[in-house]
Amino acid sequence: MDRQVRIDVPIKDLYKQSKVINFNPAYQRAYIAKDNVKWQQNLITNIIENQSIIPPIYSRVSSEILDMEIDNPNRINEEDTLKILGYTTEMIDGQQRTLTIRDFMEDKFRLGVCRPVYTQIKNNKVVTRKYNLDNCSFSEIKSQFPEVADKFENHSFSMICNCSDDEDLIHKMFLDLNDLNNMTAQEKRNAINSHIAEYVRDTARLEPHKLFTMEDNLKGRYIRMTFKKMVQDELLAKIVSVVNGIAYVNGFNNKSLDEMYNSTAYKNEFKDDKKVKKVLDIMFKVIENETTHWKYHTSSILLNLAMIIKYVVDNKHKVDNWEEFGEWFFDKHVQLCKQTQDNIDIGITETAYGQKTRLGSSATDVEFRRDTLVDELLKVIK
Repeated sequence: MDRQVRIDVPIKDLYKQSKVINFNPAYQRAYIAKDNVKWQQNLITNIIENQSIIPPIYSRVSSEILDMEIDNPNRINEEDTLKILGYTTEMIDGQQRTLTIRDFMEDKFRLGVCRPVYTQIKNNKVVTRKYNLDNCSFSEIKSQFPEVADKFENHSFSMICNCSDDEDLIHKMFLDLNDLNNMTAQEKRNAINSHIAEYVRDTARLEPHKLFTMEDNLKGRYIRMTFKKMVQDELLAKIVSVVNGIAYVNGFNNKSLDEMYNSTAYKNEFKDDKKVKKVLDIMFKVIENETTHWKYHTSSILLNLAMIIKYVVDNKHKVDNWEEFGEWFFDKHVQLCKQTQDNIDIGITETAYGQKTRLGSSATDVEFRRDTLVDELLKVIK
């Protein structure tokens, strides 16, 4: 680390700086606290009632901090604090807390139960006042209880400011600081500093391929999933593993995807982007206007679609109409999942293809899913 300093930042100044800080650097998770109002209410209540110490915020600052002469690093004055805060470029850890505070100050949610007790000296006497802030918005607190709003805005957070050009070091700090038990495997992979991580997040989320179009309610327009916790990134990562062949060697499991992300082959470049885009483009052609089988537009089934498309492309089979190909694929999927009555009678309710599509992630399972479809395709294709 080139330089690291600790400052105490009042909420009012943190709020102002939050307008320009990058809260979505490549390694960062999405802002998920907004979907958990109870958590947000508890955070603000903890601050107002001063119930507990909030952990420090970790930020990244620009190289201007290297030129600063700080007399006492353990007690940085207000002027230098504001200057360092102004050098803040991105949030490493503290995104959920900072954006929750900003949302509260912009009246995007109300408090739950909040009843602080404040003590102060008036006319040489100790005066205790109890407040009932239940269900209050911040603007209501400011107008009705300005002393509470003032105390809230002047509550200070500790911020650890880090200056470094080492992306791997910053990404590792993010992983070390976050509660990994609450992060999905894909969110952890997203924090890996590699070109495949950059490609996946760009193509699935930041500048998404039309296949990953998302509606306002976070639902996929063409894929039947809710786009939370980077599930679309994980689907794309698995499609990449189909295209580069890793899925048929190591499967779709997290260990395989982790190794793919950490591979030295993808550390400095990602060469498969055109091949992946071709498969994505064809997948989109297949399902753009396909509504008959909407309930089958799930990630596991679409991986089967990606596998059979990749087989067709690699073997140069001629397909004149991809929409008709899609009808064949979904009809065939339904047929392959349908169990015979004889098997149902003896308690076998799921076909091998259906079971492996739903649960199979090993290399053997992935190959079985593809080969089953290939055998059926070769009966009808030129």
